[in-house]
Amino acid sequence: MGGSEGGGGGEMNNIEDPLEKFSEENLEKIISEKDDAYTTIKLYLTDYVSTVVAPLFKNSARLDAKFQRALSFPAHTITAVFTGSILYIHDRYSTGQALPKPHEIKLLCTALTLHDANKYYNETRNADFSGNHVALIKDYFVTDPFNLKTYFPEWEDELEEIAFLVQHAQESDEAQYETRFSRPKYARLMPYIKLGDKVSSLSKSEYPLQEIYKRLKNEGHDVHLLLLPEMPQQLLSQIVYRNAKKFLVTSGGIPLLISPQGILYLSKIELILIPQN
Repeated sequence: MGGSEGGGGGEMNNIEDPLEKFSEENLEKIISEKDDAYTTIKLYLTDYVSTVVAPLFKNSARLDAKFQRALSFPAHTITAVFTGSILYIHDRYSTGQALPKPHEIKLLCTALTLHDANKYYNETRNADFSGNHVALIKDYFVTDPFNLKTYFPEWEDELEEIAFLVQHAQESDEAQYETRFSRPKYARLMPYIKLGDKVSSLSKSEYPLQEIYKRLKNEGHDVHLLLLPEMPQQLLSQIVYRNAKKFLVTSGGIPLLISPQGILYLSKIELILIPQN
């Protein structure tokens, strides 16, 4: 199952053409100019791609997500991060709302990166933590194997917000009682934390794009599915997928997830790919 490439779809561990790293001041200026949705999303996520993705894969590539062999820990995590963040940015962009501050997106991406922190520690320490306790989240930042402190320097000021979001990614997190009476400033991010985890979990189903499409459509998202034929040759397959993605982007679509079956994308209308002779 492929994840999104900093706002553009693509293989999760082969993120293509990320934009150069921008300062937060430059990003604020570009966002205020309201560029097209695809470029805006890529600008938001470029820093995550360049700062977190490599150490996340390096330090957790051998771990299984949720103790199942179907999906690795970093693949599950990055799919959750890109899905939740892209949906949030797109929902605000497409409805004419004010675009989120970079700080807000970094908080969301940080929480999504840590939404399975207990699973990470269970496998690296042979432990049995049943919930994402605040102590575990604090402990993560002592060693910071995924470089989140560099990505989100304000993590310490927002630790309570991070804990609240992490503990509410799943209904079954046994540590939720720790933040039950919190008054989070960013409660609006909670649906996207849940969606990121849920969509990523569906990635291990037999027909992931179809299942994810149904889930997002039922929740009112402007999502569509471009099914592509299986290609016998890898090079031919790459050419077809690259051209299909280019078509979606130039037509105003936002590639969200890519798999061997096709591309899941966001758009107000369904985009029809007409084959050229």
